[in-house]
Parts: sequence; structure tokens; C-alpha cells
Amino acid sequence: MERPFPAYQGDEPYIFVSYAHEDDALVYSEIQWLHDQGFNIWYDEGISPGSRWSEELATSLQNSALFLYFGSPHSVDSRHCLDEINLALDANIPTIAVHLEETELTPGLQLRLSSHQAILKYDHSDQDYRDKLLAGIRDHVKQKEDLSTPKSGTATTDGDKNKLLFIGLGMIAVAILATGLLLRPLTQETAEDVEPSSDQPGESVAVTAEETDKSIAVLPFEDMSAAQDQAYLGRGIAEELINGLAKLDGLKVASRTSSFYYARQDLPITTIAERLNVRHVLEGSIRKAGNRVRITVQLIDAETDTHLLSETYDRDLEDLFAVQDEIAREVVKALRVELGYGFDQSITNTGTESIEAFEEYQKGVEAFSITTAASLIQAEKHLRRAIELDPGYTEPYLALFTVIGLANLYGIYSDQQVKQLKGSLLTRWKNHNDNDSRDLAKYTQQLLIADINRNVLLLEEALRYLILQDRIDTRSYVDVLKNVGEYQLAREFLLYAIGVAEQSIATDEYALGVLAVLLDDVKDANDHFERCLELEPDSFFCRFYLVRTLAVAGDFEKAQSHLQYMNARLGGENIFYVIANSLYKVATGESDALSFDVGDQFFPPFYRGSVLLGINCDVEKALVEWEKSLQSGSFVISMLRPFLAENWILSGKHDVCSPDEILSRPEMQIFLAKMGIDEAGHRIIRQRALGLAGALGIDLKSY
Repeated sequence: MERPFPAYQGDEPYIFVSYAHEDDALVYSEIQWLHDQGFNIWYDEGISPGSRWSEELATSLQNSALFLYFGSPHSVDSRHCLDEINLALDANIPTIAVHLEETELTPGLQLRLSSHQAILKYDHSDQDYRDKLLAGIRDHVKQKEDLSTPKSGTATTDGDKNKLLFIGLGMIAVAILATGLLLRPLTQETAEDVEPSSDQPGESVAVTAEETDKSIAVLPFEDMSAAQDQAYLGRGIAEELINGLAKLDGLKVASRTSSFYYARQDLPITTIAERLNVRHVLEGSIRKAGNRVRITVQLIDAETDTHLLSETYDRDLEDLFAVQDEIAREVVKALRVELGYGFDQSITNTGTESIEAFEEYQKGVEAFSITTAASLIQAEKHLRRAIELDPGYTEPYLALFTVIGLANLYGIYSDQQVKQLKGSLLTRWKNHNDNDSRDLAKYTQQLLIADINRNVLLLEEALRYLILQDRIDTRSYVDVLKNVGEYQLAREFLLYAIGVAEQSIATDEYALGVLAVLLDDVKDANDHFERCLELEPDSFFCRFYLVRTLAVAGDFEKAQSHLQYMNARLGGENIFYVIANSLYKVATGESDALSFDVGDQFFPPFYRGSVLLGINCDVEKALVEWEKSLQSGSFVISMLRPFLAENWILSGKHDVCSPDEILSRPEMQIFLAKMGIDEAGHRIIRQRALGLAGALGIDLKSY
């Protein structure tokens, strides 16, 4: 069969294609399409006549940026293909396996490819398959800049359930546990792939007058009810409007975080607009009485201080979603924004058709944001009620994952209970979403499974997909990098997210503080933890670290004040208070050793193993406890690497053995591999992260 084009010969990054010649007709059409998208492709057409086939092929493979394997019954039986796979994996070449048809892999091949991205072409629509393939390839190989690459569409079905998804990320960080993740939805019937932004954090981006004219900030709607108990609904409506308007081409919408932050400052509208670099501000109020709701909205041109829209909607509560969409359409008309699709299609999409379920979800989110033991119990009650009202409503499931994980810290649930609860939630979610074949549903399920099984490698793959689809920001990726020891790279991703959001929040300062500790800069860490408490005084995570870092710095009086606050708020039996108090006593000389009763059956095995390790570097005993921690579903076990590193740094690096020495041991590598965070997993995640940074335009000059 005629070859479609000459194989690439040059110094730019290229894709090495491995396939069986019996599949020529199928593979050639695929690589021709990739070639048309602007990728450099090497395939066996590129072997010179008379050359030593194996040497030239091996050289071409080892110099490639990505190994693309087309799987089929023919390629599984091909000795050449198997040799190419083994050579690529042994050389740590990033690998994607495209399965052209349903194929039974040999056990050995299945094992070797298990940690690499696989795309089942036969199980996707052509559009979904190509979207996924492009997303995977762009992690490793850039397209030629001089080619005009057609955008591909991502079809969504009616009633897209995946919006504003809170993901239980107890497995990756306390900071993310305290906030959850916000997934930005595609609300149009056909939405173009979102191209990664090339704007750098901290850079001044030139904004034309026309662009400023088509810009808006949406503030949380004020609660005007007599009992002042409807704030959750006002925030929920504003969030839905932000999510819907943000998907319209040609309209700049200020981020939720920044808009809500400035709304709390009691500033004039003109000042808020100036701070957010927008011309228009949408504000409103809500009053609910029984089954009736009154919503008022004002769209203000901050430049001229005039009202472009002022409406009052008196409706039945069951019409709430229709009112949200009506408001969005009035804004679109007032700003003369082109919808780009039929006007009869919805702009906003709450993810459910049940008003009551939506209310219960918003109540749960509000209770969750307080993050006390009592508020978590309330949040769980509301979220479970939302699921009862609409079992197919995705957001409450994912919010519950977060709530249950955080409840574990407060002693509300044991590790075993958390694993059981999450497992039952996953089963129920799958029962109501199993027919959703879209990649978004697949990766949502993968996130849940990765959380339960503590598989960071699986989690990374799902998060990377969602980031490239502009569903979440890069904050979610920070702790994946932290868990494999890429602390500086994690910091760059976090700074990028803060730059995009235009405002740091308490958990950002917390995360920057922890990263500063891991980068051995305790003074910088103290500054970040202090700023965290300025933004959120009740953040006991920041107080926990401040007790430790202030004690290391010798400021015992200030450390003790934070310790007393934790005791008053959390109680003397809270695990974080117990640990902080014990570490404080060791630092001040009040105690020669950590005062933990490691024999206590309620003492978490993760910490028990860490204490045993600190006594005499007994890795064998520590591993027994850490295995228990992994099996029980403890969220902290995947944080083992940074946990050991920060303890070593804050102890003055006087521990019996260093984290590097501990983690490099063969038995530890076997254990870490179960979570995808051994050295092999580290290399894979680092390579993917660098590709993601390139796709997003993150400046890594300081990395």
C-alpha cells in the first residue's frame, strides 16, 4: 500500500509510530490525520534502503518524544511491535496505546502497558477519540505553529450532569480537602475544545477597549429574606451565571473567586470593576418565601455608572432555573454578545432538573465551607438528601467525597468507614451514570476510583485531561506533583493558578507555606501561614504548621498561642492537636520524645509507622503500619514522601536516616509503586507535568 507521506527526519520533537503492517490501511489514515494537525511523524517508511534495520529503528525510537502504539490482534502477535514496545518502555519514552479494535493482550504486555495512557478507539465516537488522542499527544509533542489546526468539537448530551464538581481529594492534600475542586462545565450542545492559555502569571496582558466592553463580573446575590437564611441560594445563582456566561466566546467573565472576594469588601461597584478589570458588573438579590421567589438584578456599566438592565422576577420556585437562564440571556442581549448557537438552547446548566436537590446541594456546600465537625455533619446530611432527590446528580456525590475525607480528620469516621462510605457512593453513582460514554464521565469515575484506591498515577491522568479541557484549574495538580517530590514544579503550577484567578485564597497561602517548608525555607513558610490566617482565622491546618515552624524558629510564645487556640477549637483529643502539642514539647525541651501512645488501637497506623520510623529508622516495622494505612483507605498515605521530607527539615535534619535514604530502599519502592508514586511513577508524572506546563504556557524558567 502506498505510504501517505515521508517519515520525519529532523531535530524537532516527533512521534514514533509502532504498528503491524497488516493494519496499514487503518494506521495510515490515522497518522495522515495527525500529520495534518501539525505533528512530526516517524514510521518505518523512514528506514534508509540498505541500512541496518534494527539499529536505525532503535535510534529513531530512542530519540522520539512520544511512542504511539496502535494495538490490534496483528500487532500483539508481531515480534517487531513487541520489541519496539519493550525498547520504548525501557528507555522511559512517554507512551500512548491506541487500541484499534477489541484485543486481548498477553499478561506480560498488559502489565507493561498498565501505567500508560490507553485509548479504546472502537469504544468512542470518532470525535471523542480524536479529542482524547490530541489531548494525550499535546502533553508531549507540540504542533507546528505555522499550521492552522482545525478545532475539534466535543459533543455533550442533554442535561450535562458534570458541573461545579467538588472532588473528594483527601488522598492528595489537606489544602484541597478544605476547598474541593470546581469543574467548569460545557453548557452548549456543541462546544469547541478550549485552547490552553499562553498568558503567564504576573504578566500584564494588553486589553483592548472592545474587549473591555465585553467584560463582566457577577457578584453573589444578596439575601433579602426575613430570616437571612438564603445566602447559599444567592451564591449558587451567581455561580451558575458565571459558569454559563464564561463559556460564551467574546465575553470576558471575572473568576468566581475574585468576584466573591471583592464583593465581601463592601467596595463601590466602580472600584470592584476597576480591580477586576471589567466594564460591567451584575449584582442582585433573592428573597424566597414558601414556593415563591423574588429575584432582582441590575447590570451596571461601571464606566458610565448607568444601569443597562434592571429587572425583578417574581416566580414560583420551580421556575428558578428558567429565571437563571433568562437573566443570562438578558445580559447577552445587553452586551450584544454573539451566542454562537441557537437562542433556544440553554446558557446555564445546574446539572439537575430538581430545584429541591439543587437547594440541598447548595446548603451542603455552604455548611462544608465552615469546616467544623458540626458543619461537616450538616453538610453530609444535605448532600445525601440531594442524592436522594436526584440520584443522577453528580455534584453531591463528589462533594460528599470531600466531606467524608475531611470528616476523617475530625474523628467522625475511621479510615475503614471512609473507604466503605466512598465505595458505596461510587457504586450508586455508577448505577445512575453508567450509560454516559463521554470522556468526562469516564474521568469523573476515574477520579473517584483513584481517590478510593490511593492511586496518584490514575488521578494525575484524570486531572490532566480535565485541566486541558478547561474544566478545573491547576491547583488540583499541585499535590500530585508534591506527592512525587516535585516541590518546585508544584509551586510553579500553584503560582500559575493564582495568577489566572487574580487572587490568592487561604488555602493557596497554606499550600505555598507547605511547599516553602519542603523547599527548606521556613521563614517564607511562616509568612505564608500568617497570611493564610489573615484570610481565614479558623484554618487549623495553618495553625498546625505555624506551631511547628515557629517552634523551629525559637518563637515559643507565639507557637504556644496557636496551640492554645487549636485546643480550644478542636479539643485536646484531635489528632492534629495531639501531634502539634507533642512536637512543641520536644522543641521546647519539655519532653525528650514524642508523647504518642502508638499502642493505642485508635492511633492511625500512618502516624504510628512514622513514629516507629523516627525512633531508630526501623523501616520494616514502619512498612507494616503503612501497609495497614493503605489497605484501610487512609487519605494521608499517598502524602508519605512530603510528610517524611517536611519532618526531616523541621527536625533540623537530625533524624536517624534521611527521606531519600528511606524511600530509595527496594521494599519502599515496591510499596510506593502500589500508589504510582515510586521512581518510575515519579518519572512518568514529571514528564506529563512538563508537557502540561508547555500546553498551558506556564513559564518554567525558574524551575
